[in-house]
Formats: sequence, structure tokens, C-alpha cells
Amino acid sequence: MDFHPENIDAPVLRKPKCRSISFVQQSFGRTMALVIKNFIQMRRNLMLLFFQFLLPALQIIAFCLAIGGDPHDVPVAIYNEDINFGPRFLQKIDNKTVQQIHVDSYESGVDLVVNGEAAAVMHIWTNFSEALMNRFIASGNVPESIVQASSIHLRQDTTNQQIIFFINKACLQALEDFSADLLINFKNYPKIITNLLEVSEPIYGTNSSKTYTTEFMASGLILAIIYITAVGLTSVSFVIDRKQGMHERSCVSGATSFEIMCGYFLTQVSVVVIQVGIVLVFAIEVFRMHSRGSILLVILVALAQGICGMTLGFLLSIIFNHEREAMMGSLSIFFPCFTMSGILWSTLGMSNFVQKVSQALPHTLAVESMRWIMLRGRGMSWSPVWLGLVSTIAWIFGFIILSAIVMRIKQP
Repeated sequence: MDFHPENIDAPVLRKPKCRSISFVQQSFGRTMALVIKNFIQMRRNLMLLFFQFLLPALQIIAFCLAIGGDPHDVPVAIYNEDINFGPRFLQKIDNKTVQQIHVDSYESGVDLVVNGEAAAVMHIWTNFSEALMNRFIASGNVPESIVQASSIHLRQDTTNQQIIFFINKACLQALEDFSADLLINFKNYPKIITNLLEVSEPIYGTNSSKTYTTEFMASGLILAIIYITAVGLTSVSFVIDRKQGMHERSCVSGATSFEIMCGYFLTQVSVVVIQVGIVLVFAIEVFRMHSRGSILLVILVALAQGICGMTLGFLLSIIFNHEREAMMGSLSIFFPCFTMSGILWSTLGMSNFVQKVSQALPHTLAVESMRWIMLRGRGMSWSPVWLGLVSTIAWIFGFIILSAIVMRIKQP
């Protein structure tokens, strides 16, 4: 019997039934796998993670302990040659601010300032009392000799303007108190001395110097601490992964640039949230910095700035190939932004050109937004508040887009 293979029916190959998986589901699964991978890497380096949480706390603690307090016990050399009104004036000087060091001669007081042992030297002439009375009762022009003899002569070391400000403040207050005490028996003279300028209740803030120093600077420094810590956290993460070959493995496994970015983003955001919480707890709860506005808006602006710093750090880690280059790049970018964004000094003190440049920086509008919330108690209905958020979000998307472009170009 002949065998004819063409008569044999070929088996029908049927595609096995399986559950269809959409592209969105696959992308989400790969992204979550990358997130888990990143968390495992963070867990393996607990010391670095602990340092990332400890650093913001140390920064805000150091700022609150060292910045904003009024100077006290400032040494001032006193050479008083008058025996009547001179001692009465010196009694009016706030001894908490000024530490009076009495010297035997004017030259001795100058030597103390030259040697750095005193911040200023005060000289009261011998005929101070007589000249002062002649100055008050004189009619018409007062001779220059009377004016000089009836004045308190103060020479200062002006290299430290903050100290000089508080010395002048203490002396002016002492002069006002001394004049009112001296002329208490004259009906109109005290009003002439004290009522030339009447400072009413402030519209925003208080008359305390703490509002200008600690609270003014803290509202911007909170954002700066969160921002630079987030930049430092992420600026080396991608560099390390690339050197260890983790990035190439992710690409080989089918992960796209967008999925890799999302994996880093979701991982680092969790760290930024904890950092924001640590900084705000120490600033507001521990050191009692006032937030006159919504605490939710404060958290929102701080989180936005943290995410902005995170996206900048990720962009730098993609651009540079070594950790040292990434860290130097982050510092070289941050420091000009830190000095030009009005964090430590008002932008009104800058030239017109620098003011225009500062408005385009990531921090400037956000810092102003934070001050409108914390110091003035305003909400989202005020343009300075929402402009800070809008500008920060714009910078976030700008950094993300640039990161995607650069990663796509450098992807193997």
C-alpha cells in the first residue's frame, strides 16, 4: 500500500487563549516595578536616607537658633566729662543692648574700638549741661560751638551694620527718654521732641524687629532648604543607576523614558513630602514662627518648591555623567538663585536689570507667595499667592520636558 503524505490533514494550530493586557496596564506595571526597585535601592543605603531627613531639620534648627535675635551686651566705650546731664542721659540707655565701658580718656575709647574690644565710643563734653540749656533757651540762630557742646558724639565701627543699627536705636530711644524727663516741667517741649513722627499700628506684621529678621527671612529660607535638599537628593540618583548599569537593564526590559522618569518621580516625591513635614514642624510648632494664613497653602507652596528642586536635580543627573559634576552643577545653579530671589535681601535693593532677571527665577515669586501667606495671612484670591504657585508649576513642567528630551537623546 502506497503512502501519500499529501493526503494527511495538517493539524490546525490554534492560538492559546490568554487575558489581553492593554498598553496602559503594561506601562503602569513597569512603572510600579521601577518604583519598587528605587525603594529597594534607598533601603539599602539607610545612612544616606537618614541624612536626607536629618539635614533639613539641622538647617532650620541652626537658622532659628542663630538668626533674628536682637544683639545684647554690645560693648560701647563711654567717656563722660559732664557731671550733671551726662550721667542722667547714660542712665536712659538700655543696658540689655549696650554694655557701657567707662574709660579715662577719649583716646582710650578709640583704642578699644581699633582693637575690636568695643563697637563704638561715646563722648560727652565737659560743658554738655550748660550748652544744652543754652541751646533750648536760645532765640534765633544757635552758635555752632553751642550745638557741638550740647551734642552726644558717637564714633562707630561701621563694618557691622546690624550692630550699628541696634546701637543707634538704643541711643535714639535714650535721647527721647532723656529729653522727655529733662523737659517734664515744660508743657510743650516734650511734645516737640517726641511727636515729630507718629508711627501708628502696622497694617501687616508687628513693630517687633523679629518680623523683619526671623520671620521675613524664614518664609523664604524654608523654601530654599526644601529646594536645595531635593536637588541634592535627586541630582546623583540617575548618575549612580547609570554607572551601576541599572538604567540599561531598565531600557532592555522595555521601560520607556517616561516610565523611568515616573518611577524616579514617585519615589522621590515621598521623600520630599517627609522633608517638607520635618521643616514645617520645626519652624512652626517647635520655634513658634507665625503663619497668619492657611497652613494648607503653606504646605502646598513648600511641596511645589520641593518637587521643582527634585525635577531640576533629575535633569542635572541626566545631563552629567559623574556625581561630582552633578553636585557642582546643582550648587552653581542654586547659589545665584538663592542670592537673587529675595530670600535674604529684598529685590527692591537690586538694580532694575537684576530685578527683572530675578522675576524669572524659580524661587522669587514662590518666596513672595509664601510671605503673603505667612506674614500677611492672604489666600488664593490674591495674585501674589497664586502667581507663586503658577510659576513653580511652570518650572516643574519645564524641567520634566527637558529631562525627557535629554534622556531620549542619551538613551542607548
